Amino acid sequence: MSNFVFSPSKGKFFPVSEQASLTDAVPVSDAIYEAYIVPTTRHKPVMGVSGQFSWEPMPQQSPPPLAKDANVLMAGNVTVRSTANATLDGVYSIAPKNLNRILGISAAINAGFGLPARAQTVALSDVSGIDHLWNASEYASLAKGVIEFLTACKAVISGQSTTLPSTTIEIP
Repeated sequence: MSNFVFSPSKGKFFPVSEQASLTDAVPVSDAIYEAYIVPTTRHKPVMGVSGQFSWEPMPQQSPPPLAKDANVLMAGNVTVRSTANATLDGVYSIAPKNLNRILGISAAINAGFGLPARAQTVALSDVSGIDHLWNASEYASLAKGVIEFLTACKAVISGQSTTLPSTTIEIP
């Protein structure tokens, strides 16, 4: 027997003891209920001796060490090495503010708008504050490398990979 019912009209789960007050209650297995509610609330239902439910906090699980490392990498810096234009070589921040700028300009390039203000190059500062001038093709290559780096980090965080990506991005 299930301990829970789901009310589609209310969009919520209820203890089976409240089934009589619901006109559209559908019994669900405890496993389905826990698969839905536990990840969202970090609490699990526990039935007391009196038949009443209470909520017990789930123990906090630390992410695996590699996932922690991947999170740190995602908010840090990448080293760029250009095989065609050594003046672009440097260490660049991919912290959210910088990442948004890199991806935003790249999106404009890919949409056919080109660089901001229809310029031929755009300056991007490395972590030491030195501006490097990027043309549209180089900038798009940078964004692609950053996206691939972040995707590799996310694969480690989600457990799909056990290898941290290199923080060096090679571009043409």
